Amino acid sequence: MLERLVEKGSVQKTIDNKYLAVDLDQFIKNRLSYFSDCADYLKSNSKALNLAESYEAVFHICGHNNILRRVKEMITSAKTEISLTAFKEELGELREFLILAHKRNIKLRIMSFGNCDLSGIDIVSHSREDWISERVKGRYLTIAKDMEEGLIGSLDGTENCIASWSKNPHYSENIHVYISHEIAFLKFLNLLDKATISKIRSELKDDHVIALLEGVP
Repeated sequence: MLERLVEKGSVQKTIDNKYLAVDLDQFIKNRLSYFSDCADYLKSNSKALNLAESYEAVFHICGHNNILRRVKEMITSAKTEISLTAFKEELGELREFLILAHKRNIKLRIMSFGNCDLSGIDIVSHSREDWISERVKGRYLTIAKDMEEGLIGSLDGTENCIASWSKNPHYSENIHVYISHEIAFLKFLNLLDKATISKIRSELKDDHVIALLEGVP
């Protein structure tokens, strides 16, 4: 085990076969230099290594923090548009990233479960977040970026939650269409009078419609 630590550069071996820990600052510098060299090598040799990107598959991401880290990367790398539905807890964590995207003139479509202030960014709020959370047994988040990358995830603050993510453009487009329709439907319903809303409530029994109607006074 000591010899392996020597190979990794965290332990030094003296000429009289004693082992001493490497100074922490020096160890960190050594590791950063090593990873930087590896990154440079991969960048300059990716074509020779045949590392062409292929993200047609859908991948799993596990853990609350890992999921939000990927979502932040998607928002930061967006070039034209972001479509997003999320609960106010996650929107709070994504707030500064969304504000920066807004300043970069990224088109944002956001539906929030619960009220959330994003400094002037237009948000459609679904007022019954508690009811929705109970129906789906937790919180969830969906996001599509530039019609080329999408993610659907459940979030509860633990490492047990899971998300599906892909750079498959059809996957991303379906998420985008879903979010656009949710937002358009809520805006449309808010224009209707109470009598019409009551009529819709009595005639449409689909769970999805009922969930949307719960957000309408």
